[in-house]
Amino acid sequence: MVENCEDEFLQFGLEHGKRIVLRAQKAKPANKEILKKQYSVHSTMSGDLLKEFKQPGTP
Repeated sequence: MVENCEDEFLQFGLEHGKRIVLRAQKAKPANKEILKKQYSVHSTMSGDLLKEFKQPGTP
């Protein structure tokens, strides 16, 4: 979700009409850091999904 956001802002809808809005430019690197440091997760998705979501023209 965070990695594929192409908008300026990333929005998460919560209960009771509340919403969290983050700047996508800052959320993307922070997402990787949080996953790695707090949860020991070294990738945002498994290898097979990374291949599927890889942008055309990238190695």
